[in-house]
Amino acid sequence: MRVGKNPYKGINGEGKAYVGKKVTVAMLTFIPNFLGYYRERFDLLKLSIESLIKHTDSALADILVLDNGSCTEVRAYLQHLHDQGNIVFYVQSKYNLGYNGGLNWIYSACQSPYLSYSDDDVFFHPGWLEKAMEVHENFPSIGMVSCGPSKLKLSEHHEYSKALAEKYPDLVTSKRSPESWKEEWDQLFLKSVGSDISEFPKLNELEIPVLESNQVCCFPVSTHFHYVLSREAIELLYPFPVGDLMSSNIKNPEFNMLLVFDKVLDDGGLAKVTTCGMYTEHLGNVWSERAQLLKEQYQLHFEISAKEIHVKASSTWMQRIAFKFMNIPVIGKIPYRIYEAMFDLINAKNQFDRNKSTK
Repeated sequence: MRVGKNPYKGINGEGKAYVGKKVTVAMLTFIPNFLGYYRERFDLLKLSIESLIKHTDSALADILVLDNGSCTEVRAYLQHLHDQGNIVFYVQSKYNLGYNGGLNWIYSACQSPYLSYSDDDVFFHPGWLEKAMEVHENFPSIGMVSCGPSKLKLSEHHEYSKALAEKYPDLVTSKRSPESWKEEWDQLFLKSVGSDISEFPKLNELEIPVLESNQVCCFPVSTHFHYVLSREAIELLYPFPVGDLMSSNIKNPEFNMLLVFDKVLDDGGLAKVTTCGMYTEHLGNVWSERAQLLKEQYQLHFEISAKEIHVKASSTWMQRIAFKFMNIPVIGKIPYRIYEAMFDLINAKNQFDRNKSTK
């Protein structure tokens, strides 16, 4: 039974619906517990999203967060930010949709001309969005702009990057010497992803071209932990293939998000570039000296639970002995199998408790 008329129905509803901003700034998060790998991830999420809120122009962008099945504490924190108005769109998923599934939801929800996507362990420096948009608006054939320069990706596609200006005629190779590339960018990225820092000298030797158009420059290299897509790129990429895997699997190229991502944009004639400056940076999963520095430098006021600041990797003599056994092909797999089994058990219990509480 219905009584009366919906006051927003028909002509009375004109001009009442919310029209989104130029950019939808989206983040996908998943922190199921505070154990093992996730022990300090909540602190990094706070650093990431607090920097995003502080350094994003609300007149230009709406912030969207998709929680992909996190624990109660994380959901309560995000809900609080949403209630305060810092997060415009906040969506909770009872189950983890997988990485590709989460991306599909975000891409489909974006109504803006541009979509900024990031993982939940990314720091946003002041001016990040303005610099990304500056590149987008001065290079018409660009579909994706990253804000965290790294030669680690250039080394994987070096020949492609050098030929990028020839493939896309409207990208004019700058005659300026690429002195603006800072060694610190590669060092920070290598540390954040757990790569061997000994790779740095090799990366430092790689020459990086600079592209310029209308006095705006960019580097012909990109990263996937954060990027800003044009509407054309969004429509080319969506939807990603989905399945029951939580994340991409290199053994299944058709499901691997990174391989699909790069191929689709390349086949579509849309270039992937990075701003001439580090405006976002990858943080990793432990509270490091760098994380502490960024928190203090930008005066981000939130409590952290990390018991120590990780400076460098260290190990006891017992661990070093264990490492030798782990190098034995068959025996070395046992600790990983136990870790995976315990990880699955803990997540299954968390899901069981959540289902029980909702009944």
